[in-house]
Amino acid sequence: MRRRGFTLIELIMVMAIITVLIGLAAPITVLARRTAALTNTRAVLAKVETAIGLFQADMNVLPFQDHPTASAFPAADNRLAWVLGHALTTAERQDLDDDLATAKAAYQLGGSHVFGQADLNPETAAGDLKPPHVAMVNRMGAERATLAILSGNTAVTGLRNKPTTAVVPNPKSRGYADAYLDGLAVDVRQGDAVVDAWRRPLVYISPVLPGMRSRVPADCSFFVRLDWYGMTGSGRLPASTAASDMRTTAPPRLCRTFELVSMGPDGLIAAQRDEVANRDNVALRTIRGELP
Repeated sequence: MRRRGFTLIELIMVMAIITVLIGLAAPITVLARRTAALTNTRAVLAKVETAIGLFQADMNVLPFQDHPTASAFPAADNRLAWVLGHALTTAERQDLDDDLATAKAAYQLGGSHVFGQADLNPETAAGDLKPPHVAMVNRMGAERATLAILSGNTAVTGLRNKPTTAVVPNPKSRGYADAYLDGLAVDVRQGDAVVDAWRRPLVYISPVLPGMRSRVPADCSFFVRLDWYGMTGSGRLPASTAASDMRTTAPPRLCRTFELVSMGPDGLIAAQRDEVANRDNVALRTIRGELP
């Protein structure tokens, strides 16, 4: 007589074999998912880096992101999706134009931040700056302020004569923005931020404040003295150790440019480059291990 069905022992054996196979396959599945997430994140990073480059080519400045050393790192207001993927409306363009006009007027005759001869006197006494330089200082101050506003730093303050006073007291704009990220999938946006495969905002680190970047030789005392007025670029300084703070220092090749990082699977990042929290961060550009 033919037996129908399975015995209890046979069922147990089959279930045991299936359990072993699942156990063997699980690590492979986890590794495949991690690899896919890393690949997708690197693809997003590449597109965003390209978009940042296009923004810089158009505006002559990088998008602004502030990471105050006194605040938790990183900044909580990643705006890359808005800056790089949002075409300004007519009303938004008008607000931006109004803020730019206010910034320029601040350094014109009678403006709230205009430099006068009295502001230059400490330097003219040393023979470095002469009265004819007043107009140039004001023009460069206005350019510095407009670059800052275009980058999104609408809270930009004055030069060394009024270092804590906002150039635009009541800004209406959020800086320039355009559709540089056209074609980027909706699932990599989260509000104003661009997110990685783990749905966490990318960490974007830019120079603290866009400023004048003169090509004049360093031995030209006038342009050296411009740093006293706060008009030279105020990007991060070159890093001397792997423990340097990402907000204030960077590898020499990146001290005047940006860094773009995914916090990785654990969602952790620390300002100090050699922190354990940075062990799995994802970045496209690495320089001798100095970037996470």
